[in-house]
Amino acid sequence: MNKLELENIAFETARECLEKIYGTFERVLEQIDSPDAAIIIDRKPNHVIGIEITSADKPEDKQYFNDEKHSKKAQWEQIEECINGVVPDRPFKSASIPFQNDYIFEAIRSKADRFDAYNENGKYRDIVLVVTSDLLNSTYTYFYDYIIPWTKYLLSSINFPFRKVIFICNETSRGIIIYDSKKKVKSKPFRDQEKELGVTHTHTGMLPVNKTVNLSAMLNREPIVSRKNKKR
Repeated sequence: MNKLELENIAFETARECLEKIYGTFERVLEQIDSPDAAIIIDRKPNHVIGIEITSADKPEDKQYFNDEKHSKKAQWEQIEECINGVVPDRPFKSASIPFQNDYIFEAIRSKADRFDAYNENGKYRDIVLVVTSDLLNSTYTYFYDYIIPWTKYLLSSINFPFRKVIFICNETSRGIIIYDSKKKVKSKPFRDQEKELGVTHTHTGMLPVNKTVNLSAMLNREPIVSRKNKKR
């Protein structure tokens, strides 16, 4: 999917959350960049709300899991083996993804520098930031009692200017308000690095039908496609 398609999915997933904040609205279809979307509130037709959409995931993680160009050969080899009934003993891609206390914050803090540019002509009554992630979900064990409190505190500490920040959970297909600029948080949460270990994110690749696959053993092995070493 291209950028606009992904942003449309994020917007539609955030729709219910936006309606809880602003009531019913109409989307401004011609608004597709800087910010990525806009809505007009039905009960207040002169109130236009800007919607900027961004990702919380690190570029190198997104590139590793989403890039197909450099893994195409390995992918076709695995598909051929699968067709021949070969059971894979290694995952296709796998990486440990730590969720540090500033995982979301570090990804979106630079948006504060762009805020004035988004509303240069004073067109928008509010601007909301919608944050997506392919790796972090609200089902993560410490999402509500660790990631969100830290995100609220860190964004409050820099007076993050967006009216609200909505996190999109792909697993539950719902939006969650994780920051409100009118409700600043001054109390610093306790840092617990045990809660920052994160998860191991894995793509198994194609699996043969009517074959027994030992997923537990497979997922503990090195992936077929490894991360590229960064050049110095």
